[in-house]
Formats: sequence, C-alpha cells, structure tokens
Amino acid sequence: MLSNLDRILHAADKDIGDSKVNVSAAALRKSATAEGFTADPCEFSVCEEDGFRTALNCDLLFSCVDRPWSRHVVNFIAYGHLIPVIDGGVYAEPNCKFTNLHRADVRAHVVTPTRTCMSCLGQYNLGDVQMDREGLLDDSTYINELPFDSPLRHNENVFAFNLMAASLELSQMIAYIFSPIGISDLGSQIYHFVGGKLYADFQQCIDNCYFTSIVGMGDHCPEVFIDTHPVAEAQRLSRQEVTTTPLWSRIWSRLRTIFDH
Repeated sequence: MLSNLDRILHAADKDIGDSKVNVSAAALRKSATAEGFTADPCEFSVCEEDGFRTALNCDLLFSCVDRPWSRHVVNFIAYGHLIPVIDGGVYAEPNCKFTNLHRADVRAHVVTPTRTCMSCLGQYNLGDVQMDREGLLDDSTYINELPFDSPLRHNENVFAFNLMAASLELSQMIAYIFSPIGISDLGSQIYHFVGGKLYADFQQCIDNCYFTSIVGMGDHCPEVFIDTHPVAEAQRLSRQEVTTTPLWSRIWSRLRTIFDH
C-alpha cells in the first residue's frame, strides 16, 4: 500500500499494510447513500480460482488491472461468460530529455461480445501473458532488459490522469446501461491530454480473433487461464504478518527503513 498512496483515493498512512480492496470497501460503505448497500472485498487476484469465481458472480465488472495476464482473464470473462467489463487505463510518456510531458493518453471502453475485445484494442499483448504467468514481469532484471519504449516498463501513477480514466469508465457504464436517446455505444474513447482531444474508436475485432470464437462457452471453453499466483499469495502473506506483528515492532522496522535510505 505504501507505493500506492499517491494514486488511491481515501488511502492514508494509517492504511499502510492493508489491502487496496479493504480500503476501497470501507470508503464505499462510508459514502454510500443507497439502502442496504454492501461492499464485500475479495483479496484474491482474478487470475486465481477464488478471485475468478467471485468475478463470475458479478453482473458487471470494472477493470483497473494493468498486467497482461489479468487483462487476458477479464477479457475471457467478458466473452466466454458474457459479463460486460468496463475497462480503461492511462499511458503517460515524457519527452526524450525527461524535461516535459510528451503525451498522456486516457482510454475507456466497454468489453462485451458486441464490442471490440481488449486484445484487439491493443490493451495488452497476447505474447506477454505467458511471461506474466511465469513471473518475468516481476523480475527487475528482465524488465531492465526490455526496450525503453516497451509498454511493460511503464508504471504510470499520475493521480489526475487516473481520475480522468475513472470518470471515462463511469461514463461508459452509464451510457451502456441507460442508453440515453438510444445511444449506448460510445466506442473506445481516447482522451489525449496534450492537446485536449477526445476521440472515439469503433473498430471491430480482427477476423481470426480467438475471443469471438468462445462467446458464451463459459466453463466449456478448452482454455484455462486461472492458476496459482505467487505474487498475490506473497502479498496476502505479508499483510497477515503485518496484522500479527506488534505495533512497536512495525514502527521500529519502518524507522529503520527510513534511516537506512
């Protein structure tokens, strides 16, 4: 949570060590105005069995994941299990001298069999999914060897752009559900912050897209994308250790980390 404080609404120093889903659930409960509102956080990755099955119990999903494996699974859910996914993301890039902002693009779209899948939209590369499953994208040595302009090296956390992405995703959801004046498809919206241009992309999946061949197949789909997730397991274990470690020990450890750096 420490590395996420600059990009998560409602998170504060007191939340360090807790999971993002727990912090978000607490904030939603506090802000909700609907009667009978509940928020049930799930600390499992959508790539794991428990997280995957939890996602299948939803009527609609918001996707804020940025890894190829997670996006691949969510893409599969949208097409194979017919659960609409509201997806989006941010791509920011400085100029070659790192002295100014070269580009900052915010994107949002609905993923469902009547729309373009995330793979065909270029939201992730199919070839990167297996590398992610093998843990290579958590290997700093491997990441450092990638070309400088590789999307896998990017880790944007500019809060203002994240808010733009959230706003666009919410607009996509409202249009998809309520279809104002009969317009439900806004296309894949792309907002270019530099220049202030908003575009809508209505492209379709390529002719040999894998996901168009598994529409509605659900559990009968021959491909299995869920598996153990060592990084997610390690994160949950580290949070358990935090909750069982005395407060004075956590403070001392934190002070040592500060002084060591």
